[in-house]
Amino acid sequence: MATLESIDEVLATHQPALPSTRLSMVEQTLTRLLLLLVIGVTLGLLLMPETVWDEGLRPIIWEPIQQDAGAQGDAGYSYQNTAIYTFGLLASVVVFQALFRTLQLPADDKMMIALIAWVCLAPIFRVLEDADFFPSSIDWLLISPIIHLHLATWLIGIGFVSHLVGK
Repeated sequence: MATLESIDEVLATHQPALPSTRLSMVEQTLTRLLLLLVIGVTLGLLLMPETVWDEGLRPIIWEPIQQDAGAQGDAGYSYQNTAIYTFGLLASVVVFQALFRTLQLPADDKMMIALIAWVCLAPIFRVLEDADFFPSSIDWLLISPIIHLHLATWLIGIGFVSHLVGK
């Protein structure tokens, strides 16, 4: 079994496969796929709202969120929307990690400790939402996947502003 010292030694002498400024094939593919998806959905909502929203996104994504935010809570998630949420989350993590790396944002212990608070915030807010701590007008903001999206937006925005201020 490897010791902590031997792992540290291997990591200290390890050379990355790619420079930090280059994206791997997976990162490039997921970045392009997410961009195409955002552009496609936006164009679809503008040009064919009945098809994209009424017959697509609304029943699969939005209605379960609204039901979950309601008084009964715990709306039934389907395999379809769970797969969409899972792929979206994993792809976003890969894309944002690649973006942060190419921008040379720190990924040290201090950064990881700071991010733990953000990771804990979503389930804490969700529990408070289930306990009716917040007004019902904002319940939908505290339901998965919306809570993760808006917390990620805050995190990325604050990180970007902090990076600019720190320069």
